[in-house]
Amino acid sequence: MTTPELHAALTNGAEGVYHQVAAVLLLTGHDQWPDRLDRAGLVLWDDDRQYAAVKWRDVLDRLDGPPRRAADDGPWDETYDELICSGSAARILRLACALGAGMPIDLRDALSSLDDINKLLVLDAVAHAMGGHQWADTLHIHPHDIEAEL
Repeated sequence: MTTPELHAALTNGAEGVYHQVAAVLLLTGHDQWPDRLDRAGLVLWDDDRQYAAVKWRDVLDRLDGPPRRAADDGPWDETYDELICSGSAARILRLACALGAGMPIDLRDALSSLDDINKLLVLDAVAHAMGGHQWADTLHIHPHDIEAEL
């Protein structure tokens, strides 16, 4: 599965549900998360691999929980390595979980220390959650268009 195919499958899976679309836009805009979540087994696929969904609660449990071994005394579960990240990347993932599954989040912490591109990604995602593509487009927040200027 290529990155564009994964992004398309996640977008297909979220279609029509504003908060899901917003969460997927945040993840795909940040770019590093979709592939990492898939490798960690945190993306659910349909049989034809045309639709995918993130297991939001499992993502947050894994992000917050202690590293685990595959079995009681077994080898290290390497899928946990997929969620090792910077503070900024973790904030983006937490915000996506909050949008995708309605999970509580400390906005003061989640919004602090984001760089300009991530701020725009979050604003765009929140706009989509509030009213879909048409409403978000009226705000003229286009993170990918502005990225080249920053």
